[in-house]
Amino acid sequence: MNAGHPSPLIYDGREFREMPSTGLVFGALPEIQLQRGYAYLKPNDLMVLYSDGIIERKNGKQNDFDVTGLKKIIEQYYDKTPEQIIEIIFDTLYVYGGKNDWEDDATVVVIRRTA
Repeated sequence: MNAGHPSPLIYDGREFREMPSTGLVFGALPEIQLQRGYAYLKPNDLMVLYSDGIIERKNGKQNDFDVTGLKKIIEQYYDKTPEQIIEIIFDTLYVYGGKNDWEDDATVVVIRRTA
């Protein structure tokens, strides 16, 4: 399901669910078999898919932002649109990392079930 990326987060406004990790990094081996995964989203649930560059962003003390920081943003801004949540995540990471270079790619996808 995640092809070596962190497990997607699902948030319903009260609690998080994490989808199980499956598979190796996509492209690591020529004959890799990917597994399909399924998640049921209730109306207004958020699903957040992200690369490890998001949670491994370092601050001036070389501390990772980590998944706890990401979850706090999702909880605090749950009522915002997916586009706004993505913008807030990156704005927060820029402040958190200060002048540090990004050490990895950073990708976030936020999906909200609307009906």
